Amino acid sequence: AAEERAPSQATKEAEKVRLQRLVNSFVKKAVVGCPCTFVNEATLERTVTTYRIPKNLESLSVMAALDHTQALFTCRIADIQDVYCLFEDGEQCFSPKVVAGLW
Repeated sequence: AAEERAPSQATKEAEKVRLQRLVNSFVKKAVVGCPCTFVNEATLERTVTTYRIPKNLESLSVMAALDHTQALFTCRIADIQDVYCLFEDGEQCFSPKVVAGLW
């Protein structure tokens, strides 16, 4: 039987660098604002929006695309426990109503 080996220190460091680059890239884009679509779970209404993170990295806001002063939703970064992606995490992470409304 093949033994599982713990990752080497070099492998751990390479993964740390990769993750730091990924986070830095995300933050650089999010500080400026990234286009996204907000789906109201109750009505299934889609709204073209932008998400933003301020330079202090303390919150995430979803802003109306036409009025960047109007936050539709804001939460503290520290309160975010997980982020789901339909294509990566699967439909089971979302309500069936929302998934059906996407197609």
